[in-house]
Amino acid sequence: MAKNRVCLVPSGWTEAEYAMHSCGDGSHVHLKEQEAERCLHHGIIAWMLTPRPKTLIPGEAGSAGFWMPSRRGITTTARRYSIPEVMRFLKKPEREKQGLVMPRDLSCYVGGPLAIALQVPSERWWANAMLSDIMSPVAA
Repeated sequence: MAKNRVCLVPSGWTEAEYAMHSCGDGSHVHLKEQEAERCLHHGIIAWMLTPRPKTLIPGEAGSAGFWMPSRRGITTTARRYSIPEVMRFLKKPEREKQGLVMPRDLSCYVGGPLAIALQVPSERWWANAMLSDIMSPVAA
């Protein structure tokens, strides 16, 4: 893995599962540090293992101490986002990200009942109102 990259693993993974994979086996993707910071800021990903720089641990009096090796950061997707959704988010221009509504927000949870209600004549009035609200552009 390149030095300026951060691993992005699926949300169900643990550190033990991550250890069973390599960065070259295609099991996860990598983000640039700037991309990771942007996603962290928006709450789309979270740290599973925070990065740690190489650190000198002082020894006892008279001993030299030792270097604690560096550790790269590992991020995981926030529970309601998938890796493809994170990658789509990163491809959007910055101005669109300010008013971003991700696909798994409210419309995802009401999609099934809404589809059924659109087919029931007595329920169609509220389903049409909700559908028009969902389809309206998001104000920035």
